[in-house]
Parts: sequence; C-alpha cells; structure tokens
Amino acid sequence: MKKISMLLCVFLLAGALAADTAGTTLFVATRSLLLKSSPWFFAGTVAEIYYGESVTVLQASGHWLEVRSDTSPSLSGWARLSSLSASPVLSAGSDGLFREAESALDFSRVDRLSEITVNEAQLFRFLEDGGLGLGLTHED
Repeated sequence: MKKISMLLCVFLLAGALAADTAGTTLFVATRSLLLKSSPWFFAGTVAEIYYGESVTVLQASGHWLEVRSDTSPSLSGWARLSSLSASPVLSAGSDGLFREAESALDFSRVDRLSEITVNEAQLFRFLEDGGLGLGLTHED
C-alpha cells in the first residue's frame, strides 16, 4: 500500500509541475536530451543539450515541456518532464568526489554502462525489428 501511495504522490507532483511551469528553471537529468519539434517521442530532433544544463520552461503539454536552453538561448524544443529535474544535478566533478569517498566499490560496470550510446536510427531499427515500428521511419 505504501508503494502505491508513493507512486500516486509522484504522479500528482509531476502533474502539478507540468501544469504550472512557465518561466520555471529546470535542469537536464539525463546524459543528453534531444529537444523535439513537437511534444511527441518520434517528433524530429531540433537540438541536443546535456546533463546539468539549465533550461527555462516556455509552456507545458501533458508530460511534455517546451524549454529554452539557458546556456544557448537559440536552442529550444520539447522535452519529456521525466528527463528534467527541479534541483540542480551533480556535476561530473561531484562523481569523482563520490568515487573517492566510496573507493572500496567497483565502478567498472557503471563505467561500461555509461559508454553505451544508442542513436535515433538504431532506436528505430530496434523498434522495427521487434515489430513495434508502427510504420514510422527515422525521418518522421
């Protein structure tokens, strides 16, 4: 029951954040964030911004936010709310401090996972191979 209550709270908070966010500063919480031309996963990519960068929210549509990069104001587009954080994220330097403090831990698997990248063409090929492409192409 506690898990269900926590999940409900998370979804309600996410909905509240999406509903009233214009002008809010958020931070990229993923390694890179592809900004889309419209609020749809398969919309064309218009720009890419990176982990820790701050963005200003222009408007919201469901769980999508139209944002503008604070670092490069000419970059704007749509991003999923789940890729953004209301709090500043740790910088790469902070990761090094954590690794020093936890030197007994083996970070080799984390490092290997961090090196994996999948571009949009590979994603579309994966979806198509699995019968999930729904007739979409990389250009859609």
